[in-house]
Parts: sequence; C-alpha cells; structure tokens
Amino acid sequence: MLRNIFTTYGARIVSMLTALIIVPLVTHLRGADGYGLYALTTSLALLFQQDLGMGPSAVRSIAIAVERSDHTRLRQIVASTRLFYLASSTLFSIVIGVGFLLLWPTYHIPAALHQDSVVLACTSILTVAFTLSFSAYRQILVGLGKLDLVNGIQSIQNILRIILSVALLSLTHVGVMAVGIIDAACAFAAGLALVALVQHSLQMRWVHLQEGRWETFVEVFRLSAELMIMNISAVMIMQMGSVIASALLPLGAVAVYGASQRILQGTKEITASLSSSVLPSAARSEARGADEKLRSIYTDGTRYANSLMLIVTIPLVVLMPQVVDIWLGGSLDIRAVAVTAQVLVVSVWVNNNHLLAIPILTAKAKIRRFVILHAIWALSGTGLAVVFGLRWGTPGIAAGITFPVVVLESFYINWTVTVLKMRWQEFVLTSILRPFSVLFTIGIVVFVPIKLLMSDDYHLGHTIGVILGWLIVASVGVWRFVLKENERARFMSRIRARFFPGKAGMRRD
Repeated sequence: MLRNIFTTYGARIVSMLTALIIVPLVTHLRGADGYGLYALTTSLALLFQQDLGMGPSAVRSIAIAVERSDHTRLRQIVASTRLFYLASSTLFSIVIGVGFLLLWPTYHIPAALHQDSVVLACTSILTVAFTLSFSAYRQILVGLGKLDLVNGIQSIQNILRIILSVALLSLTHVGVMAVGIIDAACAFAAGLALVALVQHSLQMRWVHLQEGRWETFVEVFRLSAELMIMNISAVMIMQMGSVIASALLPLGAVAVYGASQRILQGTKEITASLSSSVLPSAARSEARGADEKLRSIYTDGTRYANSLMLIVTIPLVVLMPQVVDIWLGGSLDIRAVAVTAQVLVVSVWVNNNHLLAIPILTAKAKIRRFVILHAIWALSGTGLAVVFGLRWGTPGIAAGITFPVVVLESFYINWTVTVLKMRWQEFVLTSILRPFSVLFTIGIVVFVPIKLLMSDDYHLGHTIGVILGWLIVASVGVWRFVLKENERARFMSRIRARFFPGKAGMRRD
C-alpha cells in the first residue's frame, strides 16, 4: 500500500501544479472573463462526470474477487462495469449537452467570448464522454492492485496538459478554447492507455461485454446506489460554488471563486491520495475479516493525514494574501481570492477527519449513514451559499458551502468508530488532538511574531523563507511529538535498508 500512496502523492502533486499553472496562465493571457468562462464550463462538466458510485463499488468487488482467486466472477464484474460506464457515458453526454443549451442564454457572456464559449461547451461534452467511457478501465486497474499504473497515466496526462496549454496560449492567438480542446484530447489519450494496461494486466483472454451478468451488476450496484448519492453530493459541494457565483455575480467573480477553489483542490490533494490508496487494501482486509487492521488504518492514517494537512495549510492560511499575490500577480482581485480561499481551506481542518472513513466503510458496505450526511451537507450548503453569496459575494458562497460540515463532522466520526467498534475518546485524543495541538502551538510560536514584526508587503524571498522555516520546525515537531516511538524506529529502519543496505544487515546481525 505504501507504493500506491507514494505514486498517488506524485500524481496528486502534478494535478495540483496543473491547476495552479493554468489559472494564472489563462487570466494573464486571456483575462479574468476568459478564465471565468473556462472555470464555469469545467465545473458544469465535473457535475456531470458521475459514475453513480460504481467506481468504489467496482474496485471493492474486483479486489475481493482477486483475493479469493475467483476468476469467473472477476470477468463478470469487469464486463458488467464496462457496460455500465458505456451507458452512463452516453446518458450524461446527452444531459450536459441539453444543459448547456438551456443554461447558456442565462449567462452574460461577452460577445468576444461567444466562439470560445461554444467550443468550450463542446469540449466539455467530449471530456465527459471520454472520462466516463474509460473510467471502467481505471477502476479495473485499481481493483487489480495496479493503482501505481493509473497514477502514472494521470501524471503524464496532466504534464501534457501543462506543456500544450503553455505552448498554445503563449505562442499563438488561439482563445481560451485551446485549454478545453487540450483537456478533451488528453482525456482521450489517457483512456486509450488505460485500455492497453487493462489488457496487459488481466493476463487472460479479453473480457467481452457478453460476459456481463445482470445478477452480478445488481450485486455490485447495490452498494453503488448508495455511493451514487454520496458522489453526487460530493461533486455538488465542490462544484456548485462556481455555478452559484455565475448565477448571482458577474463572470469575473466566477474567476475569483474558481481560483480560490483551485487552492482548495490543491490542499485536498495532499491527503486525498491516502483515501484512494486505502480502498483496495481495506477491501482485502474485509475479505479476510481483519477488523483490527481496519481500525489501525483509520486511527493511524487520520493522524498522519491531519499532520501532513496542517503542515501545509497553516502557513497557507496565514500567508494567503502574499501567496495569492505571488501566484496571480494582480490579474484578479487579490483580497477576494485570498479571503474566499482562506474560508475554503479552513474547512479542510474539519472534514479531513472522516477522509479515510469513506474507503473503509465502503469496503465494509456500511456507507449509508455517510450518504445521508453528505446529502444534508450538499443541500444545506447550496442553500446557505445562495443566501450568504447575495450578502458577502464569493467569501459568502464559500462560507455557505463549507459551514454544514462543521456541524456534521461529529456525526461522521461517531458512525465510523461505532462500525469499527472503537472508543471515541481514543480516536479523538490520538488522531485529532495530538496533531492539532502540536502544530497549532508551533504555528502560534512561529507566525504571531512574524505577523507582528513584519509588514504584509514582504516579497517572494521573505515568503519562501518563512514557509521553509515553518516546514523544518513543524516537521521536527511532528517527528518528536506526533509519531510514536515504534513508528520513528520503523521509519529509520526503512531508511537504513533503502540507502545503507550493508549497515542495515550488519545491525540486524
């Protein structure tokens, strides 16, 4: 699982860099309205890239079939999954096409961007079609334990997006439509690569669609039906902010919210790799009845995830105006982006505590309570975002979207510890209070004097110096006070084995 975690981290970092590079590139070269149009079409496309919960359900079923060496059932699951994704690709491509036709007249798109808007709408439809059509192969590879290959394809796809976007926008006069065309083309190329990897990884004759069985699909989709609501709710939470901003505010405000959301996505990528890496391992543990292993994954994994998340987000929240100014260079309203992003990033401090519970409860098929909580969050957050957005603009939309999780997080945690038969107090003390108390204390010691002694106008060198100093001090604090003694010893043993194999062998002798 460690290999999957590391490769996923690499893919997430590349994905994060892609978003962070494209935002200032488009805003500088094509203006705030140009990026606002791209952010709007991207958000609408993501709303319709719905696998209806089939992804995690298929991964779970494939991983269990592999663990039990049931090749007949494996082939049936693979065929059923492919049929499902082909059908959903066709359905949602039509739905988003109709959605664009109905919604586009309601948006106030400048005349100079009309051609770009048509092309971006078409490329969004193609991106949805390609992404869903090839998603079956992605889930098959993850279920087979080949997450590292999936991560490699994703990294290559995003690197190509960066290179081609920079080249086309910088060297030609093509409008913002170029970014949408590149997105669709890269999604198609990545899909073809996934197909080739599945054919190679199955190491048996090609699985034909006729091998799918209705009873197998129903069995897999039974859990998928619950995850469907949860996934739709999650996408609403992440993407409705841009849609609401486009309905309530000018197109430039959509760019502000879109840029802020890219910062949120970047911070979430830091720990999201843990969640995507856990599901295959958790499914195999569930097949073996290893409940103690699942409890360890949740408690220790959440402690690691919270530590890593706080190391990155504390300086980001404190120095957000400086970071945004360096990143965007004045192409957008710096203060609006910074405040909106601060609200969104702070919400991660709360919802990070149920991150690993999702794949674990999916593996145990005990996800229904989370489905209800996610639906409540999505619906109430959408309503609050409209109310707060009318009053406070993009920061209000961010506050409305994120506020419900502050109330609901205790319910997420309570259900998880109940299913895993854990003590609530032990989890809170070990996995939440331990990393938060250590890193918040260090944060106060480091940043309060800096904010008091230095002006807000310090430049790139100062900002980088402060962040590097924080990373060193915070990492030492986590090593000494958050990690347990046996974890430190195990980590050092692996370092010695990796870089000093001779000395490691002598030490064991």
